[in-house]
Amino acid sequence: MDLWLDGNHWSIWIRKVCIPEIEWTRRAILEHMLPSIPDPATEADKTSDAIWYGNTERYSFEEDMCSLAEYSENQGMEVYDRLNGVRQAAANMATVMLWHLLEQQMLVFHKRQVLTMREEKAALQNPEVKIEIPCKKGKEVKERKLLSLEEFHARLDADGCSMTSLPAWQKVKELHLIANTVKHGSGSSAKKLYKIRPDLFYPNFYKQEHNSQPLSLRKPAAGEDLYVTEQDIAAYFEAAISLWQEFSIKIEEHSQKRGRSHFS
Repeated sequence: MDLWLDGNHWSIWIRKVCIPEIEWTRRAILEHMLPSIPDPATEADKTSDAIWYGNTERYSFEEDMCSLAEYSENQGMEVYDRLNGVRQAAANMATVMLWHLLEQQMLVFHKRQVLTMREEKAALQNPEVKIEIPCKKGKEVKERKLLSLEEFHARLDADGCSMTSLPAWQKVKELHLIANTVKHGSGSSAKKLYKIRPDLFYPNFYKQEHNSQPLSLRKPAAGEDLYVTEQDIAAYFEAAISLWQEFSIKIEEHSQKRGRSHFS
């Protein structure tokens, strides 16, 4: 396919729209959303102390005091577990938020620049429209969704302007696997993710050297079985920004080489 990319127009769009959207999302998550969740240990201590000091005068026997101490400690542990789960869930879900923002940005570029005007119109009328994929003689005809990242990357790759060959892509690919794992739990994405980041499947305090991948990921969206850190989140945001920066340079170079209009 003879693909022409308007590098001048779209590099400006990337710098003024895509990258600021990602940067503001990063600020919202790392500077406001995650810090707003109370510290589990602090809140657990507050709960235990409130129960203990608020009830000691009512008890006079040692047995009753032991029961109160056990109860206050258990209530504090419940607060700790709940808040710790909420903090981890928020961190895990941040990857889903970032990935889908990035995905939607790529699809805007795909729809407005990579697809022809006729294809764009068809995709607007029916986002599920599919196209036939050329295959070898005698092979079963394959179809692919027109408005999809698969088609987007296939067309860029075919015309020598690959996004997946850029240095930042591997980290973005890791982000994609995490987002899928958070959404779907066990599955192909979780298996692929484990091969490159087994540490994400265990809490920081847990030694995983001699453990295999968990058989079942129950509720990653609730903070269980997948442990994305704030450092991971910061790295994924940096990779998303770098990807667009690298791609803006690539499409500028691509359009300069072609040196003609998309409509000529």
